[in-house]
Amino acid sequence: MQKLPITDLKAGMLTARSILGTDGRLLLAQDTVLTTAYIERMNELGIAAIYVQNPYLKDIKVPELVRDETRYVAMQAVKECFATLRDRQVFSAYAVIAAADQLVEEIVANGNVLVHLTDIRVHDDYTFAHSVNVAILSALTLLHMGYKEKDLRIATLGALLHDVGKMHIPLEILVKPGGLTTAEMDIMRQHAELGFDILRHGEKIPLLSAHVALQHHEKTTAPAIRAA
Repeated sequence: MQKLPITDLKAGMLTARSILGTDGRLLLAQDTVLTTAYIERMNELGIAAIYVQNPYLKDIKVPELVRDETRYVAMQAVKECFATLRDRQVFSAYAVIAAADQLVEEIVANGNVLVHLTDIRVHDDYTFAHSVNVAILSALTLLHMGYKEKDLRIATLGALLHDVGKMHIPLEILVKPGGLTTAEMDIMRQHAELGFDILRHGEKIPLLSAHVALQHHEKTTAPAIRAA
């Protein structure tokens, strides 16, 4: 098999792996013949690359860091958690906790797998896909820094929920097209502290996970070097 960017796909190629949508539904099954319409639709969905069959590379098996099914389950867990908080003012993260554990389990098992940047995809549900991508990269980074699995679970959970404070930001600001005014930006910046407040009172949420939300926009500035 071979991984190709959407821009290099041609009608007539065969998929080497099933392709799932943002909600986990099957878009194209393995061994599907690609058509121009299929390729255009995947491009619209923000799928950057897929695996296709290549007769010259048929013996090559490409391992996955995280299964697509696991990625989508995590994304849906975050999406439902956020929606429940916004719509019903109820915060329940049990499904997200389970998703974090599954992500870590697969990352620990496959930690030596090379991560292609095209595996970190952009989908229609940007906030939720972004949260999963941040969680995967966070766990992988800590794994290679030598942190224990329990620490990876704490960080991964925090990464999945790092934007939860946005659910307390007015929707007209959150989805406003174009740039924000200074006043609107001040409100948007509150989402890190709002997220911390939500998570630190959340059941089964470690305090360190809450600090991921609080600190995820912090920046450090190196001191200027003066010429002698």
